[in-house]
Amino acid sequence: MTALIITLAGFAGHLALAAVFPLPHLLISLAVLAGYALLAAVKPDKTCRRCNGWGTSHKRRRPSCKRCAGTGTRFRHGAPLVHRGISLAIRHLHERRSSQ
Repeated sequence: MTALIITLAGFAGHLALAAVFPLPHLLISLAVLAGYALLAAVKPDKTCRRCNGWGTSHKRRRPSCKRCAGTGTRFRHGAPLVHRGISLAIRHLHERRSSQ
């Protein structure tokens, strides 16, 4: 029973430290988000989960997959937003250079 109380006290202490020092959790979250944004910028597409990248459905006549329209690839979540941001930044830099 005392081991359970000590374990619960240690867990409560960890939660109290996490509430007082949320910076490590915030930094880890930002690192994961930056890593995913980098992945979305480098490799924006992934295989379609419905057709497993084949581009056809599993029916007998095998029409094209409705989710990926027969391409076998889909965009990752956030990939269009990341690419739109990159293109806007590049366009802004070109306009800034041309105006100087």
